[in-house]
Amino acid sequence: MSITKNILKAKAKQLAKQGMKKLILWLVGAVGAPTLIITGVVLLLFIIIYGAVASSEEGPDSIAVSMKPQYEEKVAEVNPNNGEPKSTRADLERKHFLKWGTILAIDFFRAQIENKEEVECKVDELAPELAPEYTYEKSTIVTVTKRKVTKTDPETGEESTHWETDRDVDDVYLLVKAETYRGVYEYEYERVTTRHSSPTRKVTKTRDKLSGTNYIPDWSTFDEVLRRELHVDKVTMDERTIILEAGLGFTEQEQHFDWLLGNYRQPGAVLAECPEEYRELFLEAGEKYGVPWYVLMALAKTESSFQPDKIGDENYTGELAEGLMQFLPSTWAEYGIDANNDGEANPFDPADAIYSAAYYLSELGWEENEREALYGYNHSWQYVDNVQELADQYHDQKVLGSGGYYYFPVDWDGWWVTAHFGADRGDHTHTGVDIAAPSGTPLRAVIGGTVKISASDRALNNIGGRELWLLGDDGNNYYYAHLSRYATSDGQKVNASQVVGYVGSTGRSTGPHLHFGLIIPSQGSHWINPGYLFDGLI
Repeated sequence: MSITKNILKAKAKQLAKQGMKKLILWLVGAVGAPTLIITGVVLLLFIIIYGAVASSEEGPDSIAVSMKPQYEEKVAEVNPNNGEPKSTRADLERKHFLKWGTILAIDFFRAQIENKEEVECKVDELAPELAPEYTYEKSTIVTVTKRKVTKTDPETGEESTHWETDRDVDDVYLLVKAETYRGVYEYEYERVTTRHSSPTRKVTKTRDKLSGTNYIPDWSTFDEVLRRELHVDKVTMDERTIILEAGLGFTEQEQHFDWLLGNYRQPGAVLAECPEEYRELFLEAGEKYGVPWYVLMALAKTESSFQPDKIGDENYTGELAEGLMQFLPSTWAEYGIDANNDGEANPFDPADAIYSAAYYLSELGWEENEREALYGYNHSWQYVDNVQELADQYHDQKVLGSGGYYYFPVDWDGWWVTAHFGADRGDHTHTGVDIAAPSGTPLRAVIGGTVKISASDRALNNIGGRELWLLGDDGNNYYYAHLSRYATSDGQKVNASQVVGYVGSTGRSTGPHLHFGLIIPSQGSHWINPGYLFDGLI
């Protein structure tokens, strides 16, 4: 009996015990028997083959394990720079590398479809077809370091201090384009200078910071490989997903069924659990040292659950981590900061701990490589993944408002405020907040509610150009102006975070941005500063 038949037989028995019959019946009811026969069989094969290979059961998983070296070696050869990141954004390069499990998944499905006794390894042929190509640009990182030096006169015993300056210029590469089987990813950078200091050291660093991305989807190469290898006329996105998820499972030796069963991540990070008095500290420290506030908040959640007096477990050196951000004494001695100027750098003081964590991450190279910096904070890649997942959740939630969690309206991390609420406009004061972002950037509902678009709202000669109102379920009215186009219609019910329109520059405008306003009917018909919704972010 073939390898795949063994897998099918063993896994089918197990899945039957686990209620797979219910899933099959559900599929029949949802898509109909004919469709299930055509596409559902492939789906079932995916569940059986992939689930078996990715699991730790005796037998099937050894197939993937035994074949891994051959696939892994060839894929490493065809990836740019033999799979070794070259640029300042190693995380981006790794993201686009071809995964060996993807090739293995194609080979497994082909073997089953062709009813082959053995899996034919075609990694030598397929890997070069699907490998990415990177384009780099040369740049530099300029670091100027001033160190305070104290000297004692051997004759008089008097001490004197002075600052010594070092200037280092490092040649680096920037990843500007990644051409992959998913499409083309283009990356833009801006030159920035950051400064941070301690009592004995001042550092100024000038580098290129990622400022924008552009993704151009193109699945033609991948689809052509699947059509040829799996003998199909047309490839759907669902079929791509099956192959890619199977490949991910092979690569990581884990099962990835959540996408199929609809089990999406539930928030594990809730902003309300962060003490109110810490939030401003996270914002200020993050701004000073160039580390996002939500990353610092995620660190505090992970390290101590916001307990400022926590003592950690003994580490391999015998030291005990201390305080809100769980610094080891030896690390604190070098990076601890007296942020509140009370004369003592104390790891159990929340202000000192938060500022010191931000400073430490900046020293670990946060600007150059965020994941490497987090790894330096606590040497575990699982830790890095956990912190980044929590940070994403905090970032998505923003802050707790009177009606629940409000989502930020502009879906672009590079946004900036060009005009605050109440700014003097000569004959009037600004009634909202202007948030700049590239034209076409999605705009999201800050909360669930009903969209209101009148005929006059569509007129481009309005001051606000294309505009809409979101009548929030919390009773507040939210105003979006200068849209390039709508993603909703008048009277449409929307959920929180749903796209309602896109950034534009219609009406009286000097560039693409969102004018975001707020009226709270229970307090009258006057404009309210919407900044309070987002805890000082705008």
